[in-house]
Amino acid sequence: MTSLHHIAQTLDSTAVRKIPTEPTGAAKIFQFHCRTNILHSVFTLKSRIQVNWIALRRIENLLDFIGSSQPKIVLYLDNQPEWQQVRVAVPELIALNGNHWRKILSIFAKLCSTDDWRVYRDQHLLQHQEQICFTEQVNTVANVHIFSGKRCWQRFASIYQSDTEPLLATAGQALFYRQDKTLGLCIFSPYFDYRQYPNVLIAETKLLMEAWSNID
Repeated sequence: MTSLHHIAQTLDSTAVRKIPTEPTGAAKIFQFHCRTNILHSVFTLKSRIQVNWIALRRIENLLDFIGSSQPKIVLYLDNQPEWQQVRVAVPELIALNGNHWRKILSIFAKLCSTDDWRVYRDQHLLQHQEQICFTEQVNTVANVHIFSGKRCWQRFASIYQSDTEPLLATAGQALFYRQDKTLGLCIFSPYFDYRQYPNVLIAETKLLMEAWSNID
């Protein structure tokens, strides 16, 4: 995608430079027409490349989320995996995207499962109750929203900084949360990484989610 844009820029900058010094007389008229044809061809090619480049960008941005379209729990992330379908086969997604996404999906499975989190991750995660969202649009169907990492908090600053309901913190100040009357439980967590999100904090988050579930 970037290379197409680069080619267009290169064609634009070199099209005139490579035309030799203009002669005089009939040869000058001939060279003028040649140059006009060359420039027309270059600009046409450049236009086509830019159209394709924009189209590729749109295709890339079509994936707004993965997982359930009617979720109860939504995880909001800034980065997208290499995956082209809304429906997810977690083992295949991990195989395609490596250890970084293995960590993300493992932590998410630990938060959502009630039994063996590995089985839940590979067979059930993102199938019915969960979604991972990559846009700035909050899912209004879900009643638990997890905003992962400070960059994500900034992306949803209107929710994080809202004064409609108090922003509470857990004892270790690692988790912040708000019980929003419209959205439900909003959790502002560390990024889903083993160092930032150890099992102790996962257990603390699960207790928070379970307490909300009982209230709801």
